[in-house]
Amino acid sequence: MLAELGIRSYQITLYHRDGHAQHCLVETCLEDGRLIVDPTYGIYFTRPDGNLVSLKEMQSGVPPLFVPVKKDERCGYPSDPYYDFNYGLSKTADWTSTVTRRVAYRILELASSGAVDRLQVPAVLEWPQNIFIAMAAGLGISFTLLLTVWV
Repeated sequence: MLAELGIRSYQITLYHRDGHAQHCLVETCLEDGRLIVDPTYGIYFTRPDGNLVSLKEMQSGVPPLFVPVKKDERCGYPSDPYYDFNYGLSKTADWTSTVTRRVAYRILELASSGAVDRLQVPAVLEWPQNIFIAMAAGLGISFTLLLTVWV
C-alpha cells in the first residue's frame, strides 16, 4: 500500500529467541531516514538515544526502544513469551518456515557473504524462495547465452 503512495517500504521479519521467524515489521524510507514501524501494535523503533534505529544497527546488537505512534496505553507489545524477540536475528524475510526457504537462505547467505539479511525485498519478491528462483533463472539465461556465443 505504501508503494502505491510513492513511499518505498520493505518487510523486516523479527525472529523469536528460539530462532524461528515470529512477527513482521515495516521499514519505510522517509526523507529524514528509515523508520521501522510495527503497525499491528502502533509503535516505531528508535535507538536508546532517541534517533531512528536501522535494521543493521539492530542486527549488530543495538537494543531498540519502542515509541507509541500515538499516545495510547494500548500501543506496545503485551507481556507474553510470543514477544520474546531476538532483534539481532532480524532479517528482511522469513527464512525458517519451509525447507525450501532454509535451503535458499543458506545458498544466498554464502553467495552474498551475509548481505541477504539486509536485502530490501520488493513486495513482489516477499516470498524469499522467489529471490532464489529469480537468481537461478538469471544464471540459467546467462549460461544459455554464453553457450550460444561460445558454440
